[in-house]
Amino acid sequence: GDSAGGSAKQARDREYQAIMPLKGKILNTWEVSSDEVLASQEVHDISVAIGIDPDSDDLSQLRYGKICILADADSDGLHIATLLCALFVKHFRALVKHGHVYV
Repeated sequence: GDSAGGSAKQARDREYQAIMPLKGKILNTWEVSSDEVLASQEVHDISVAIGIDPDSDDLSQLRYGKICILADADSDGLHIATLLCALFVKHFRALVKHGHVYV
């Protein structure tokens, strides 16, 4: 989290952008029900940070217009980005459908 997040924090515009570093790999949520997904602290924190609940189509409380996945350019970073994409596609589909997720 800190290696990818450090450079991003320096380059961001604090007025409009926030950085949420993750602590390594998140839970593989592809085969997890939406009821169980929030049991993961990292996933819960992501949900709170973006302002919507898993499986919700209501984006009125969305806190950010763009969610950019920034990961290290190595095999672990690729795996983390894939886990995050799976999370958003499976449990936060409305974000993907409406073009809010960028990789």
